[in-house]
Amino acid sequence: MLLPNDHLAGYALDDKAAVAVLVLLAQILVESPPRHDLCLAFTAAEEGGVSGGSYLSRHLDPHDLIAVEVAPVADEYPITMGPTPVLLFKDAIYHYSTPLTHELLDAGQRLGMECQTAVVRSFGSDASISSKAGFVGRAGCLCFPTENTHGYEVTSLQALENCVVLLAEHFTRPGGN
Repeated sequence: MLLPNDHLAGYALDDKAAVAVLVLLAQILVESPPRHDLCLAFTAAEEGGVSGGSYLSRHLDPHDLIAVEVAPVADEYPITMGPTPVLLFKDAIYHYSTPLTHELLDAGQRLGMECQTAVVRSFGSDASISSKAGFVGRAGCLCFPTENTHGYEVTSLQALENCVVLLAEHFTRPGGN
């Protein structure tokens, strides 16, 4: 549901909105191909044990894995609602690759886009689980700020668009990986 001030609301935006980010990214990559081989994956079973992401990582053996996720807007986290994407350095499962996270921050800077950074608990992603299991060399987590995670979630359309643009910059421009 579209809300005032260009906000989007619905159940399971962690899945639906992340799919939209990857579909929009794929459209950009058709016109501006990535500098390296790239697999955009839509995994399943993240909530029930992250088996989809782990399976993919184990079989494709990627060097980098970047999860697209929600960032919980809650009192215990320094994450604010709005158009600014969030990059995680650590979650409850494992830490994310500092060099990869800084490459994503650098992509944002090249675009003139500030990114929020955070460490969160009670949260895990395909990337952190795969990294902890040793299935990927570097893991990252790019998020869009979201209120009411695991409920009727609300996020900013501009945050989703900014995630798309940031990933496109990272994958297609010099200075990215």
